[in-house]
Amino acid sequence: MADVKPGEGTYAVTAAVAVVRLLDGSERYVYRNGRFDAAGADAASVAHLESVGLVRKEPVPVEEAETTETPKEPEKSEAPEDPKPATRSRTTK
Repeated sequence: MADVKPGEGTYAVTAAVAVVRLLDGSERYVYRNGRFDAAGADAASVAHLESVGLVRKEPVPVEEAETTETPKEPEKSEAPEDPKPATRSRTTK
């Protein structure tokens, strides 16, 4: 996984609260387990919050990751279908 620069991606708050400085100069209080998009935050603020352990970078979800593979079709079972269901025969004495 490539390193992500501060100011890019999504971060989760691990402390009780983190005060995130936004690009317009205002501040946003984000509470534990809250997430914020770093694109709207000051990069130096995000770098500081991460360095002191108040926030952590969220991994990129698999469905959003870029891939060059084409989706594969599900494999079909190679076992032939039994045309007649199994039955139990009953014999009498």
